[in-house]
Amino acid sequence: ASFSLESGLILTHFFNCKGAWEVRKSFFTVDTVPSDLSIRSATVVVDIAEHLPRDTIAGVVYLSGLPYIGPIMQVIGTPLVLGFSPKLCNNADATAVGQARIDFIDSLFVNPASIPYELKCMWVGITVSQSPESCQRMISRKQDPSTLWEWAKDGLPLLILCGTKDTQIMHERLVEEMKPIYNNMTVKIFDGLGHALFYEDPVSVMRSITEFTQTTFEVSI
Repeated sequence: ASFSLESGLILTHFFNCKGAWEVRKSFFTVDTVPSDLSIRSATVVVDIAEHLPRDTIAGVVYLSGLPYIGPIMQVIGTPLVLGFSPKLCNNADATAVGQARIDFIDSLFVNPASIPYELKCMWVGITVSQSPESCQRMISRKQDPSTLWEWAKDGLPLLILCGTKDTQIMHERLVEEMKPIYNNMTVKIFDGLGHALFYEDPVSVMRSITEFTQTTFEVSI
């Protein structure tokens, strides 16, 4: 396998844990995972654009991702995910926060009962490292997407991958919001998949990313 870009392709909204790594290596062998394939939260692309040069990234993949922290959260976020915010930021009731974390992880999947218990424990465990105060700061910090939007108008490629049964992001509204901004946008909607589509159907997700990369950057993988 070969993968060569002068700057990296940012894959957003992968969890930095076993689930993401298994997806990442499901296409690339462990020895050939490309160093320029970066996995980050979707909102970090705005930070990259605001503080780093244009050639830092070659393209962006939104995996059911939130483009930035700000008013758009109320536009594309479902009532369910918006309802998690006050619960996850509750510093007065540890039991309520713990239950909210479990419910949040369950909401990532179409059929959470089918997900291995060990994996869900791992993902819930990752959230424990974030205090309610940190969660509040994270979802309320100000981001300015204006520079990223300039890059988007200038041709920065974007691939949006979403599932029709996502209970956190309304994919139709995400596409509607991004369409006037990105001049080079590709959309792939997966029927029957939820928010964690990269886990529920890793083969189809990686195939879509591969096709996007080959078509957009004319590279072989």
